[in-house]
Amino acid sequence: MKRLLLQFSILLISSSLYAYPTTIKKTVDLGIAQAADGLIISDDDRYLIVAAGETIKVIDLAKYALASNQPPVLSEDDDTDGNIGGMVFVPDDNIIYASQSDGDVLKMDFDTITETPESTTIAAGKTLTLMAADTSGASPTLYVLNNSDKIIYIYNPDSSSAATGVSLASAVTDVSFSVLDILFVSAANELYVATDAGRILFISSNGTVGSPIDIDITNGDDLEALTASEDGSKVYAVNSTDGTIEVISTSAHSVGTPIALDLNSELKDVTLMDIFSPDGAVYGFVSGQDGISIFDTGDNSVVDLDETNDAGTDDPISTTYTGFLITSADGYTYMSSGGGEISVLTEKPFITLAAPTYADSSAASATTLQSGGTFALSFQSDVAGTYEIRSGGDIDESGTLLTDTSGATSGSVVAATDTALTFSYDTNSSLLSEGANTVFVFVTDADSLTGRAAATVTVDTPPGAVTINSTGFGNGRVYATFTRLTAADIDHYNIYIDTDAATVQTKTDASSTTAQPSSGDSVTAEVGGLTNDTTYYIAVEAVDSNSNVGPRAYLLSDGSAASAIPQRTVGPAGLSGEAGCSVNFDGNSKEIAPFIILLLPILFVIIRRRAIYLAIAGIIIFSGNAFAKEKSPQWWSTELKTGFWMPTDNVTEQFFDKCCNVVFSIGGGFLYNGKYGVEAGAGFMTKDGTALGSSTSAASADKFNLTLVPMETNLVWRIDYAEEQIVVPYVKSGFDYVFFRENVKGDTTKGFKTGFHSAGGLQFLMKWLDSDESMELDYGINDFYIVMEARYNWINDFGGNGLDLSGPIYSAGFLFEF
Repeated sequence: MKRLLLQFSILLISSSLYAYPTTIKKTVDLGIAQAADGLIISDDDRYLIVAAGETIKVIDLAKYALASNQPPVLSEDDDTDGNIGGMVFVPDDNIIYASQSDGDVLKMDFDTITETPESTTIAAGKTLTLMAADTSGASPTLYVLNNSDKIIYIYNPDSSSAATGVSLASAVTDVSFSVLDILFVSAANELYVATDAGRILFISSNGTVGSPIDIDITNGDDLEALTASEDGSKVYAVNSTDGTIEVISTSAHSVGTPIALDLNSELKDVTLMDIFSPDGAVYGFVSGQDGISIFDTGDNSVVDLDETNDAGTDDPISTTYTGFLITSADGYTYMSSGGGEISVLTEKPFITLAAPTYADSSAASATTLQSGGTFALSFQSDVAGTYEIRSGGDIDESGTLLTDTSGATSGSVVAATDTALTFSYDTNSSLLSEGANTVFVFVTDADSLTGRAAATVTVDTPPGAVTINSTGFGNGRVYATFTRLTAADIDHYNIYIDTDAATVQTKTDASSTTAQPSSGDSVTAEVGGLTNDTTYYIAVEAVDSNSNVGPRAYLLSDGSAASAIPQRTVGPAGLSGEAGCSVNFDGNSKEIAPFIILLLPILFVIIRRRAIYLAIAGIIIFSGNAFAKEKSPQWWSTELKTGFWMPTDNVTEQFFDKCCNVVFSIGGGFLYNGKYGVEAGAGFMTKDGTALGSSTSAASADKFNLTLVPMETNLVWRIDYAEEQIVVPYVKSGFDYVFFRENVKGDTTKGFKTGFHSAGGLQFLMKWLDSDESMELDYGINDFYIVMEARYNWINDFGGNGLDLSGPIYSAGFLFEF
């Protein structure tokens, strides 16, 4: 009887140690068919990043499947190829660093993981393998291993400095070795290096090699892997030769009593994790040939996970392979395999969630969730508990509760039993967005531990109604401006036009389509090929990427029918009744003669005194006298100006502002006695604006462009009667000849307008710019002036009909006399 009671007591004691699960919960196939070379977890515990060969994969740990966003294929074309030897994650920057076999280190921003990584050469031609990182400072410090040369490269990726190499071989000369693992312990501010020679090395943060920590250099134990306690006081090393876990004090750099894992063999990796039950415990997980062994770091005891054998046998959790281990802060352990799989181990409830199924408003099967439809979820938990279903959140139990068709937002689950729930779109529409939605199932057990699983619920409802804000007209066309819908799947908008207000609401063939713009609050659509002076009614509807059509809008915000009347649209030339003329320059001397007459004096000045234009570009910077000449007589002038034209004609004023109609001009002429001159000049101006209806003068949605090329001749009198006169007033008058070209949506009017002008201005001598007379000596420029001028143009064919370009021009510029 005592024997039975003792056995029962031992059974109770041993069962209390089963705080961690006794089986692997799930295995995820990565589709890479090779062993992982590195594992890291994102800072939010949501994603596992796995490196294997030249491949990097991201696993969504909410769905235990490959994430929707994956890194690009590493390629020689962008200098990112090379086998991955190790990876580290810098949480503050959300950056992944990966070492490669060609001596490079890749930098990947996890927020933009699909973009091409940045590659930096650390040690050209060297095979880089293991990595560790010190992320405690404002900028990370990376430790990268070159195992062939026994060098640790210390590299700051935020610095322009080259990596510093620390030789391990030069510091340890009494034994040959290879490095099997490296680990930076932030709390100790030291890098630990595990070898296959029964020895652990450590490097302080200043880059010097400390004294080796000997485990068993006589037998050359293989120290496969390292991990550290959270406070940094201990480092745990896997001794695969002895089948033990070596416990090292970081303060004394001494070795304590090893933890024997007698029932496991060929140990591979070790990791530590906080345990929730018993609360406050920290367990170590060790992968080996016979499974995953677990030890309690509190007393270094091995946890017995075997429920079938006698108590005290300390059997590991059975697995079919040995791999690298990594733990997440939220209570999950992950192990890689040689076949490209990842296994999941956790003490939390583990949920198996089937893909959602859909039904439409008639209860018929559907492929997406639609208005009036439902979606169903079916799941199992490996332990009993209570569930909640949330949308719009993450693995941290955030998000908003969904309400099922029975009106419940939570309920109970029975272990290993299906729980089936149905949710109506109409009830939960405010919590579900168009497109893919991640919906979480959370199950909480009796120990208040919560497990999670997630599925994607795809919502595909018709687009909402657009709001027509305004309509407009053009020449043979109408326009509609409406609110841009923001749903992610909006593809385009159908525009309908008809002369009947009722017909436009039911037409089946769209008059035109407008693609969804990538940004903006509104969309303007155009329909052409219409008859002017006819009323057209307008309707608009949105279409999504699955060809769902939204409601058709045909009213303005004031309730009136959306409509517009096309009419011929014009710019100032057209509204002035300007018919224009053909200007093809096809050899007709009558058309090109005015250009030749006006441009000949300018061309003559430019050719004769071309050095003047070199001087304009180098007034300030050229002052040498390498090409000095004698002082030249003063016979010629060249002038560069820019000004603002202010039209005065009633028609032209409707198209142009009073200010800022910019005109550029260049001119040149002959001077007599520095006072009297004959000048010729040409200019340029272009202006865009809103075209008007030719019959109503109402603003249209069409745009016009007016280009002007003004040419002029002048007689000028400069009131320059003193040597080196600082201010020189002048007056001038002459004739104008202006070429114009107006374009309204491809409808072109062009021709010439003639007239005359009078002007007055002031010339300010800039003698201080040429105090050494180098401009005159080098280029023959006698004087350089800043000019301010006011003029008035009467350009209307001397009172004729058509386009009137009259009005003042206020300008400023430069004048050179030579």
